[in-house]
Amino acid sequence: MTTSCHNYGNNAGTVFTASIPPIKYLVENITCGDFPVEILVPDGANPESYSPSPSQIVQVEDSKLIFTSGLIDFEKELVSRLPADKGNIIDLSKGVALKAGSCSHSTDAEGHTHSIDPHIWTSPKQLKIMASNTYEAISRLFPDSLKYRDAYEALLRRLDAASETIAGKIAVSPTRTFVIYHPALTYYADDYGLVQIALENEGKEPSAIHMEQVIREAQKERIGVLLYQKQFPVTAVSAVARDMNVVPMEIDPLATDIISEIERITDIITGR
Repeated sequence: MTTSCHNYGNNAGTVFTASIPPIKYLVENITCGDFPVEILVPDGANPESYSPSPSQIVQVEDSKLIFTSGLIDFEKELVSRLPADKGNIIDLSKGVALKAGSCSHSTDAEGHTHSIDPHIWTSPKQLKIMASNTYEAISRLFPDSLKYRDAYEALLRRLDAASETIAGKIAVSPTRTFVIYHPALTYYADDYGLVQIALENEGKEPSAIHMEQVIREAQKERIGVLLYQKQFPVTAVSAVARDMNVVPMEIDPLATDIISEIERITDIITGR
């Protein structure tokens, strides 16, 4: 057994699947790149409009472990289309204190879009819980691997360092409020004492009344940027940004290297 994290190449005998890029990041870091990690929603695609293809269903069925947030509609659809024995599906939201949300990634039993906010991966504090769930599943396959244990512990240190850096930058910044088109940073905002003002409401464009309220709040807080997701075209937010007299800034809450992206988002919000 080795205790260092080296890439020994893909082992076709063990294939993992991740639903979204940030989850792929967790799996690859803990397994040191030793195995293929297939991804269902590719970088740049929108999970809200995604549906697993028949070929991906076959791919998932062949996977040793399938890692999901457990909260996005397409993940639930995927689970419903798999065989009854779903012991290899790992729900990484286990242990996370879930928050109410109004985005359209997830719906409740009645089809409403104001149930649970699924964006648990946008806060380093919640990513630690997701990493723990990821490692727990991987360690069941490789109970004697000191290498994967060390890699997991190194990932936790990286998350702790990022969290400390983020908290430090926010502590010395006068900014406590940010405006975002799609409410993707609820967990991040709550964990670090920020206020998220979302333009989008239940997956719909803002009404004139809501727009006026957001503009007044943005002016009051002297907010100069409007955050919008990479998966949304800039044309969808440019007119709104003009009305608000702010600069549209692209962010990617679905980036593979989600830790670096959260740090970048912090710099944008705090103006550092």
